[in-house]
Amino acid sequence: MCPLDCFDACGVVAEVEGDRIVRLRGDVDHPITRGALCRKVNRFLQDRHYSAERVTTPLLRARGGWRSIGWDDALDLAADHLARTRERHGPHAVLFHRGNGSFAALKCLVNRFFNLFGGASEAVGRYCAGEGDYGTRLAFGDCQIHDPIDLRDHSARTLGGRAAAVGEASGYGNGSERSEAGEPQP
Repeated sequence: MCPLDCFDACGVVAEVEGDRIVRLRGDVDHPITRGALCRKVNRFLQDRHYSAERVTTPLLRARGGWRSIGWDDALDLAADHLARTRERHGPHAVLFHRGNGSFAALKCLVNRFFNLFGGASEAVGRYCAGEGDYGTRLAFGDCQIHDPIDLRDHSARTLGGRAAAVGEASGYGNGSERSEAGEPQP
């Protein structure tokens, strides 16, 4: 699955040499994207995964800047702060803001986390998708995210605040069709 966890849930095939991923390509057997990948994922290895600027350890703000800490320490620190806030002020003193990028299993996991936590305050809407959320609720009911196949046979699509030329490899965002090899067709 694509690491961006967006609407298309693109199938990705990773070519590995030794212990290193050397190339990503789309899965031609994926029912939605049929071998296509968006520009972000096509450049994912060089721009993000193997970038010299990639942050690979938790960072703690300290006097004079940031310092690396271990994962166990970072998780313990976050758990302590959350527990202390809940104890002093109740669970709704924690503000949870959901942005784009977590549309599948990750969205369900974070919902489960805050359910077990006792709740939290949640920001409503997103910077550019409030109208899309509203339209989705009207068309499909109250759901976390609809199945991308629901969009396959629709003759019209509206995107609010989306960079469809960069993302959405399926073409749902820009109406293009893909060949069997996953190449855009005019």
